[in-house]
Amino acid sequence: MNFPVSVGAPTLKFPGIDTESAVLDPTVPEQVPDISDQDAESLLRQFLKESSENATLTADSYESILRSYQRYYGLPETGLLSNETKRTLHAPKCGRVRRSAFVGTRWSKRSLTYSINSFPEGYDSLTLRLVLEMAFSSWSSVTQLDFSEVEPRQGDINIEFGGTIHRGGKRRSCHFNGPYVLAHATNPEYGEIHFSTDYFFTEIKSLHFFLETAVHEIGHALGLDHTNDFGSVMYPDGRGIFTKPQPIDVENIRQLYGIRNRYAFTVVPKLCSLSKIDAAFSDDHDNTFIFAGDFYYDALNPNSIGQPISTKWSGLPGTIEAAFWFAGRAYFFKEDLFWVFAGSQLVSGRARTISSGFPGLPNGLDAALVLKSDSVDNIYAFKGEQYWRYSVREKRVTEKGQMADIGLPTSHFDAALEAKDGVKIFNGRDVYRWNREETTQSGPKRWMQC
Repeated sequence: MNFPVSVGAPTLKFPGIDTESAVLDPTVPEQVPDISDQDAESLLRQFLKESSENATLTADSYESILRSYQRYYGLPETGLLSNETKRTLHAPKCGRVRRSAFVGTRWSKRSLTYSINSFPEGYDSLTLRLVLEMAFSSWSSVTQLDFSEVEPRQGDINIEFGGTIHRGGKRRSCHFNGPYVLAHATNPEYGEIHFSTDYFFTEIKSLHFFLETAVHEIGHALGLDHTNDFGSVMYPDGRGIFTKPQPIDVENIRQLYGIRNRYAFTVVPKLCSLSKIDAAFSDDHDNTFIFAGDFYYDALNPNSIGQPISTKWSGLPGTIEAAFWFAGRAYFFKEDLFWVFAGSQLVSGRARTISSGFPGLPNGLDAALVLKSDSVDNIYAFKGEQYWRYSVREKRVTEKGQMADIGLPTSHFDAALEAKDGVKIFNGRDVYRWNREETTQSGPKRWMQC
C-alpha cells in the first residue's frame, strides 16, 4: 500500500521474518517459525523484563506464563506452544513501556505539541515528518485533541529514532526489550515515542507499515493500552493492516477526550440508498453480504442498515476492493494485500500479499468471484477491461483476456458474485446478469428488491 509521500514501493524486510513467503496455496496456513519451548520461554522472559503490561505474567511455571501470554494476545488459552503462539512470539511487535513515576490515564490538556528529536541517518526527514503528521491527524480527527510540531526537545511528546540501545527523550539512554520490537511509547504525561531503526529505514520503499506503527504508538502516548481485539490498531503485533484508528479505538479514545463535534454523528446509509458497492459474496448457506466503505449489509434485507465490518471480521479494514467465498472461507482483497477468514477468525492473524497467495493476479482488483457451478475451482478476477482466471488446483493463472471476450460489455465494474439466480455484476447502481457468454441488465438493484 502506498500513500501520498515522496517515496517508492515494496514491503518492509523484517529480520528473521519472510514477509514474502512463497506459499502458493491460499488455503494452506503460513509457515510456522521454528521455536522450541526453551526458545519461547527465553523470549517470554525478555518481554517480561521491561514491559509492565507483560510484567503481569509473573507466574512461576512456563505453562502459566504461556497461558497468560495467549490470553493477552487473544489466542486460545491452552498453555501449550501452539503454531499461532509461535507466530505471535516471532512477529514484530510493540515493546510497550510504562513509567510508574509518571503514569497517567490521559493528558490534562487538549492541545498537545510534539518534537521529532532525531531522524534515521540518510533518510528524507520531510517524508517522515509528513507521515507522522498524518498519524497524529488520524487521532485528532476523531476526538477533541489538536497537535502541532515544535522545535526538537520542546514538545509534550518527544519522538526518537534509534537502534536497540538509543537515546531517550528525557533520559540518557533507552533500549528495546526483545529482538522483534518495532517501537515503544510511554503513558501520559511522560511523552516519549521511540522507533527502531533496526526494522525501519533500511531497505524501505513503502511507508505503510511505519504509518500503522506510528498510529499505534501515538495511541499509547495518549493513554490507550494494548487490546487483544484483532480489529484494533492497538493490537500488540504489527500486522500492516490499519493506518487509522478503528471503531473500537475511536470509542476508547473518546472515553478519554470526548467527541469532536463535527464527528459526533455518523449517518450510516441503508442498503438501497447506496450509489455503489465495493464487494460482495455469498457463503455456503446462501447468506449474501454487500460491502461499502466501512460497513457490510445483508443483501436479503433491502432496509438493512450497515454494520461496521470490523464487528464481524475483526482485523479487516474498510473500503475493500474485492471478495469471494471459497472452501468455507471468506477472502478479501485491498490494494496489494488479501485477508482470509474462517468464520470471524483471521487466518494466521495477518494479511498476506496477493503475489504470494495468488501469483499472476494483479494488485488493486475491481472484483473477484468463484463460480460454484464450475466443475473445477477457478477464481475469476477483474480489473479495468481485463479478466484473469486463476486455477486453485494448478496454483496459477490459466487464462487472461479482455472482458468483452467473455460477454462483459462494461470496461469496469465494482463487484461480482454468484447468487441463487446466477452471476451478478455491479456497476454503480446498475446490476447485470452474466452467463459467461453474454450479459443482460436486470435494472438498478432489482435483484435486492430495492
